Amino acid sequence: MKILHIPHAYAPVIGGAEVICKSVSDQMVHWGHQVQVVTADVGAVQGYYEFGIPRVHPPSEVINGVFVKRLSFCNSLYRLGGLLQNTFVFGVVGKRAASRSLWLLQRRLTYAVAREIATRSPDVVMTMPHLVINVLTVLAAKRQQQFPLVMVPMLHEHDPQWSVSAMADALQSADAVIAMTDYEIERLVEAYHVPREKIFLGSAGIDPDESIHWDARPRRVVFLGRKTRSKGIDLLIDAMRLVWQEIPDAELYLAGIRVPETKAIDDQV
Repeated sequence: MKILHIPHAYAPVIGGAEVICKSVSDQMVHWGHQVQVVTADVGAVQGYYEFGIPRVHPPSEVINGVFVKRLSFCNSLYRLGGLLQNTFVFGVVGKRAASRSLWLLQRRLTYAVAREIATRSPDVVMTMPHLVINVLTVLAAKRQQQFPLVMVPMLHEHDPQWSVSAMADALQSADAVIAMTDYEIERLVEAYHVPREKIFLGSAGIDPDESIHWDARPRRVVFLGRKTRSKGIDLLIDAMRLVWQEIPDAELYLAGIRVPETKAIDDQV
């Protein structure tokens, strides 16, 4: 099969959705499928909505047999928008111009994704997660073109901006929906009205190294993902204070890309 994955970011960007997408892509290639990835050159999902996120290079490459194309987003217009927003002398006018530049970049991405889908003529398109701009671009293309669509929503219902109705409307366009847990399956059926026969369980897991003697390893807690409060890092640090009362030699590792709001986590640490 010709499989086209359209995530918000791809390796070497590190995050939950990014790791899952890469693992699935690698496995599909191993099984003999042709897998292509179309994404943007953002170093973190925040790059679609705020400035100061690093750009990922190169524009295209092959990773483990997967062809990866990164559409231009963090370009000169993106950098100009950041300058206008963050330079005091431009004031309110600068902030408005910055917002306009983000809107224009998102519009360009919508057209570019639609062209990529039309050009590649995939047997199936997969996009993830929830309603990030890359997912919205695929849904826009779906209204103009005919292609089988798989969505991996990865429900983030704790997000204060989360809209159940908007997500439910989006999922109506999917031919199949992949859930991470049994609980998520029930939520998709009950709250988002996705027919159960459309939902498939594709839970995330680990690939343990059988050569490791687990009992001999240090007791260690690892967080891997974007360093934002919305990921619950502040709660994790609070919880570790309780852990250290009972297990003082336990180790905590926080690993992932930094974004502007990471400073608040630094202060807590």
